[in-house]
Amino acid sequence: MFLQKKGKISDHVHFINDPRVCNYLITAPKPALIDAGYTVSVPLLERDISSILGSVTNLFYLFLTHSHYDHVGGMAYLKRVHPRLQVAGHPRIQKIFSNPKALDLIRTLNAQSERFFPLPDAYREKVRIDQLKIDHPVEDGESFDLDNHISLQAIYSPGHTRDGIWYYLKPDQVLFGCDGLGVYTHNGSLMAEFTSNFHSLMTSLRRIQNMEIEVLALPHSGVVIGKKSVQTHIRKTLEENQRYHDRIEQGLRKFEGDIQQVVQEMTHEEYEARDIRQPKEAFMLNLEAMVRVVKREKETLLY
Repeated sequence: MFLQKKGKISDHVHFINDPRVCNYLITAPKPALIDAGYTVSVPLLERDISSILGSVTNLFYLFLTHSHYDHVGGMAYLKRVHPRLQVAGHPRIQKIFSNPKALDLIRTLNAQSERFFPLPDAYREKVRIDQLKIDHPVEDGESFDLDNHISLQAIYSPGHTRDGIWYYLKPDQVLFGCDGLGVYTHNGSLMAEFTSNFHSLMTSLRRIQNMEIEVLALPHSGVVIGKKSVQTHIRKTLEENQRYHDRIEQGLRKFEGDIQQVVQEMTHEEYEARDIRQPKEAFMLNLEAMVRVVKREKETLLY
């Protein structure tokens, strides 16, 4: 079953924010939020967290699945209003946050998102991104106890990025992750997301195929519920990444390795024809990254 309606999805997890950019609130003595959305997500996050926890200032953990702009945009706001909040993520994320150009890109892409999700003027100062910081660098296999019987285990899952961490919640059997888990477009088709390394992402996906997953909490579009549905989704995500990889190979042959021509042609095919609700610049950055991944992979095989 595929669920796009916000609400409780397991004993300790609430699906909040918006299906276009999903966040998940884990209710426990140490309440935790998965990812921070866009800057424009803040009004919805504020409302949903407050309605569930009774206060907007009660969060203990913010777990980042990776460093992309649409997953860290609300982080500065959350740090301002949650005095005890600890931000956890892969150690590499701090290197990105410390890079002025990367931080500027995070700000720019979040600002562009306002074309799709208008931000009320009253929130502009609240969501301002001055700096971002990881408080707790997360290691592969590390476990976080949210209560005596509720724990969250980190699974290093590169491929979409080099700093990807997926999180498995026990006893609920919920897996949270980044875009590498699979993202559905507005018309219901899957998108490939191997923006860092194709083979690493395929390995990350195969690594979870035999896990006991009752709920797959996607970063965009919604939630997959039921073990059979989860297995089907993972299989289709593997297939879509392979299809996209092969399509890029075809384009590189057609344009004799010219990355920009491949990007232009595939942007027309994918972005415009599939009604993708994402800033076009962000889509093209991701697509160019995947084209470079495939080209680099082929060049490596020649040596």
